Amino acid sequence: MPKAPGGKPGTGSRVAGAAAIMVGAILLSRVLGIVRDMVVSYYFGANVSPVADAYKAAFSLPDLFYYLIAGGALSSAFIPVFTEYLTKGDEENAWQVFSIFGTVIVLLLAVVIGIGEIFTEQLLHTFLVPGFGPEKLALTASLTRIIFPAQLCFFVGGLMMGTLYVRDHFLMPALGPVVYNIFIIVGGVVGGAFWGSYQGIYGLAWGVVIGAFIGNVLMQLWTLRKVGVRYRPSLNIRHPGVIKVAKLMIPVILGLSLPQLCVILTRPFASFLEQGSITWLDNANKIMQMPLGVFAQALSVAIFPTLSRLAAEGDMPGLRRQFSLGLRSILFLTVPSAVLIMVLAVPITAILFQRGLWTWHDTQATAAATVLYSIAIFAVSGQQIVNRGFYATQNTLTPSIMGAAATVVYLALNWLLVGRMGANGLALSFSISMILCLIGLLFLFRRAIGGINGGEIANSVARVALAAAFMAAASYAARVGLDSVLHAYGEHGVRTLPTFLEIVAVSGVGGIVYLVAVKLLRVPEAEFVFNTVGGRFRRMLGRRRVT
Repeated sequence: MPKAPGGKPGTGSRVAGAAAIMVGAILLSRVLGIVRDMVVSYYFGANVSPVADAYKAAFSLPDLFYYLIAGGALSSAFIPVFTEYLTKGDEENAWQVFSIFGTVIVLLLAVVIGIGEIFTEQLLHTFLVPGFGPEKLALTASLTRIIFPAQLCFFVGGLMMGTLYVRDHFLMPALGPVVYNIFIIVGGVVGGAFWGSYQGIYGLAWGVVIGAFIGNVLMQLWTLRKVGVRYRPSLNIRHPGVIKVAKLMIPVILGLSLPQLCVILTRPFASFLEQGSITWLDNANKIMQMPLGVFAQALSVAIFPTLSRLAAEGDMPGLRRQFSLGLRSILFLTVPSAVLIMVLAVPITAILFQRGLWTWHDTQATAAATVLYSIAIFAVSGQQIVNRGFYATQNTLTPSIMGAAATVVYLALNWLLVGRMGANGLALSFSISMILCLIGLLFLFRRAIGGINGGEIANSVARVALAAAFMAAASYAARVGLDSVLHAYGEHGVRTLPTFLEIVAVSGVGGIVYLVAVKLLRVPEAEFVFNTVGGRFRRMLGRRRVT
């Protein structure tokens, strides 16, 4: 059996299979997420009405709780300890840790959500959207109270998903967000079509709650029962495994959740800006995160159990090889993605959002923020790999310190840039802080594990950057040329088919130039991809000839 990059037979194929499942499901989820935002822009606009900003801001309090714990901290602290017990063959203690955390978190969240429901308006006005007027604040608080209970579903679902990842079950956790988005889309269409913008916005909020319950709880519970789960309610918080997870979990908050926390921390600043600023920034961030969800999230989630196993077994050479491969692969995929998003920011924004109550002014503002956010795509994607490398070795303190430092830098840059650049300043400060954070994390992780095969990484990054530069020049020239011929979008509106054709053509030109460049530059990851795809194609043709 061929030896996998991690050093164990089958490790590479297991990671590749898991990543393929995650990529497919997350890609579908991201597409539905864009459809969801298209529904919001069509029925509720941005600059012309306060309801879109209110809906986006209504996630501030719930998201804060989700990203602090369920949005990575719980599973990233739980998986290494749960995996360690399973690696040692101690399933009894593994399931005890699962049961205790499941019980404690449900009770804790019930209290937290109750407090949040009571003091929603005060918390929003004081900390998260201080610039909102009374009417806009009241609408935001009303929507927040509906959305808040969904976080219980995310917390419980996060625990179950983490357990399924350890058992090498990736499909149902990846499908949970798909179902979640479907229900929000249905709620937005029904609400907007039948009750108008002000009352219809509540359809989106109820879609959030229903989708979270079905996608994150019912579906995961059904799968977990099939693969075997031993849950017994318990409050034994003195269990050594529980104490260990708690110690790991507290510092992980700022590490893995930093990009999402920065989005939330943008809203207090944006609440004082022009109406629509929160929606522009949120939509721009969603466009920027498309390659992150498809590539970075899928690969980092798929590789994490493998990194945890290698760390638990003390296989540091295998851990270094697997980490280096993961980081190089994610940069190979996300750098060209960032280039295309920056070049095509205006037509992408126009084709997605410019209809209904959404205006050309909204499109221009969103596209400008998208370009500045996209600078950080490689940094945010790289952080997901590096952070999970730390968590696999059960070191959550270092990413936490770096996350805290990057957050301080981000807030300082916000104060410095928002007065000069408005919403664009908030997007630029995000990118700068994310790049600085990645540099610091790589330096510290290299010291922690005795090297990260840095020569391979530097060589790959230099070649990928050069190939991306050729790609940027070619795709920009193609876009300018097509703009002058097609006149597909602008203040007059957007013509969907010509705009779509322009996006496809520019992407095609840029993609071909990038692939040719990485082939000529002999980027190792390119050779791996070409050989893998070519080998499968040749085998497929061979089977057809035999038939």
